[in-house]
Amino acid sequence: MGLELLLYGTNAEEVEELNRKRLELVNQYLSHIQDKEDKFLIYVFRNCPRGITGLIASRAAEKFQKPVMVSSVDNSGRAVSSVRTYGEFDLMEAFKYVSERTDITFGGHKSAAGVSYSIKDLKRIQSLLNKYTEENPPKEEIRDLDGILTRIPSLEEVKAFDSFEPFGYKNPEPAFLLEGTVTDVRIDQDWQLVIVNEEFGFFLDGTYRKGDKVKFVVSPYIKNAYVKLWVLDEKPTILKE
Repeated sequence: MGLELLLYGTNAEEVEELNRKRLELVNQYLSHIQDKEDKFLIYVFRNCPRGITGLIASRAAEKFQKPVMVSSVDNSGRAVSSVRTYGEFDLMEAFKYVSERTDITFGGHKSAAGVSYSIKDLKRIQSLLNKYTEENPPKEEIRDLDGILTRIPSLEEVKAFDSFEPFGYKNPEPAFLLEGTVTDVRIDQDWQLVIVNEEFGFFLDGTYRKGDKVKFVVSPYIKNAYVKLWVLDEKPTILKE
């Protein structure tokens, strides 16, 4: 189909629909992952489509500000993974360290890698990556904001961001500053919904009260044909010129 698109200019709508479904699938997987105490985050899914593991890892690395490995394990117990870094952190050095101590196969460059291993070695790999990352912590990168968000972007505006993929180190996903006032806080046993400016809703872990002044760094994405916002940073450092 890609060749047909190049030769005849057809199937553009079909390609757009495939991209939309791919991004919705990525967001479905992202909705099932949370930050952990680990210095280097590993998420394992059974038979996750390999074409989206890199996108999941990129989004998670941005959101949690840690290196992330997303693994798809097959029925034989073999895990094939995509890895993305956060900040100044050399994945090649990290996995060289791991490979000298356990059985893995890896390749790529310092900010993105592919890794294969046996699922039985997962705990060992997690421990080694935590140790390496603790001894060689990522250096914080200064995030360049793309603008100030005053409204929820349209579907068309968010779809336009697709042309800038793949996102990752040196090419972070679009990020916007959102400033405002907490207008409502709704709390249940398992979640807390924070409403900002009566328009923006976020599920957050921090302590918020109605009337609080807040600044968030957010990134828009599409889920179920609606525009949603990731909170990339709840307490950003704003640099003034």
